Amino acid sequence: MNDRSETSFIGLPVPDDDELFTLQAYQLIDPDNRLNPFIVGTEIIHSNPVISEAIGFDTNQWLECEVPESLDDDEIEEFCSGISSGYAFFIGVSSLIKYIRSERSSLSEYLEEETRDSNALGLGKRELARIVDVRSGDAIIEPGYDPEFLEDSSDLAFVDAGNYIFEAVRFETLMGQEITKIDTLLSRNYKNNFDERTMAHIEGFKHGIANAIEMYIQIEEERILQKLED
Repeated sequence: MNDRSETSFIGLPVPDDDELFTLQAYQLIDPDNRLNPFIVGTEIIHSNPVISEAIGFDTNQWLECEVPESLDDDEIEEFCSGISSGYAFFIGVSSLIKYIRSERSSLSEYLEEETRDSNALGLGKRELARIVDVRSGDAIIEPGYDPEFLEDSSDLAFVDAGNYIFEAVRFETLMGQEITKIDTLLSRNYKNNFDERTMAHIEGFKHGIANAIEMYIQIEEERILQKLED
């Protein structure tokens, strides 16, 4: 048994040093290669319409309620693109850690199973309803959170993401490496308004990661509740 499978935070894998090294190697591979975390996450998202629905709700919620007045149309578009990238990256990293811990011999076979199962993450309609309530600020906040940091449940993602990253400091290394790649890529694409559009994309990327973390946490909490109900 691989004892690394116990290294987790509310159902989220916490990478160790060996896993960090492997994931960094995957991250540096050509972005069109299936080993790349972003590609892995994108394939899983495309295979699961409920995940796409969750990301769509998150993006629309931001567009309808949270867009800063200082952003222009290009920056808003870039932020929304960053949201999708953040979800894909975190889902890809989490799935690759699970693959490493599974000790399976074939990554291709493992990913085919992950993408073939439309409910591979355990995200169904019940979980989606909970995620929508949390994201829109309508969910009841469980005891234990400092009210100074939470006006309503829509703030949970950033508190929980901060707690996860505190526990999973190696993930922060991966996230920083990905942000550097984004910065480099966008510097090639944009000649005008580069700093503002790049900053908007990176902030959207961080937003997407935070809400992807919250998605996993809510899935895990719903799983525990269902076990208690059964």
